[in-house]
Amino acid sequence: MSSTVSAFSVARHRTMCRFALILAAAGACTTPANLTAADSPRTTITVRVYQIAGVPHALEHRALAEAEAVLQSALVDVSWQECTGPNPSAACHVPRGPSELLLIVREGADCQAASAPLGEAFLVPGASDGLATVYFSCVAQLAARAKTDVAVLLGRVAAHELGHLMIGTPTHSHHGVMRPFWGPDELRRNRAADWAFTAKDVAAMREPRLEHRTEGVGSATACQITGATQGAADKSPARLDGSPR
Repeated sequence: MSSTVSAFSVARHRTMCRFALILAAAGACTTPANLTAADSPRTTITVRVYQIAGVPHALEHRALAEAEAVLQSALVDVSWQECTGPNPSAACHVPRGPSELLLIVREGADCQAASAPLGEAFLVPGASDGLATVYFSCVAQLAARAKTDVAVLLGRVAAHELGHLMIGTPTHSHHGVMRPFWGPDELRRNRAADWAFTAKDVAAMREPRLEHRTEGVGSATACQITGATQGAADKSPARLDGSPR
């Protein structure tokens, strides 16, 4: 895994795109359009999972099940290849396929900071794969503050980051799981429309990957999810500068 991750770490002039989970009531949100096989054909992705945060196995499986359910709202089926734990997949010991994605679950850095990331996705123009990272300790702190299920939130953050890899850009949607602002009230309300991909997201996932990924800047792009963490931040909006709308 180290060689794969280091390939992303050496990319120069990364363009950072971030979005904050605002800790205030969100605006009105429309329900994503109904998606049918006639509108968009189903697709399948393979994701290698490296869980190095010491997350209990049962919690990890519940998180992956939630991420899979969110991705299925975009007519995306997932083949998980668990590369850590007591029974790692044999597929993890061979070179990755051209469209295989990486998901790393690890501890966060300073989760008390207002800009502490919940996760990030690294995009490389011209490539059909990518790297998504989720920071478990920061996700756990947000889940505790919002009094929501940490496994569910972990899965939704993973689905958001994998969504960036499939869409191939750091841009966000106005509604659904790819929107740039989340709030604790939304986490507690748990409306299905807030945690599904929109029809526009689904269409973007199915655009030709090579053409889609080469748009814009020519360097690697890192997208971060961040959330304000404590105290007055629960009442004051937290917004990440430079987040594409």
